[in-house]
Amino acid sequence: MQFFECSILLTKYFEQNNLLNIHMYFISPISNANLSISNAMSEWVNEQRQIASFSGTPPFKHNELIKSKCLIIIPSDRLDDTEVLINFEQPSIIFTGHISLRFGPIVQLIEKM
Repeated sequence: MQFFECSILLTKYFEQNNLLNIHMYFISPISNANLSISNAMSEWVNEQRQIASFSGTPPFKHNELIKSKCLIIIPSDRLDDTEVLINFEQPSIIFTGHISLRFGPIVQLIEKM
């Protein structure tokens, strides 16, 4: 399942169960680029998202989540930044590159927490 689909499903669940205090973190060296490209690829999404994109609204909900601070984007090179760790809120869901949590930038974050 793609990050976009998963974040939409989780957001719907959070809204239905009044759990909007749970933050989602997307940690990746290409997180910002990945989200930017998703807004520009409207010709490859379903018809509902194409209509939204062509009408000027973002096709994915992650833009709204970023504005409301429910989705926090952290490029992996910023994990050394103390401010990132201080502002890290729990409970949370972390999206990262490797499912075992033994490789990639998440290792740094877990060690510091």
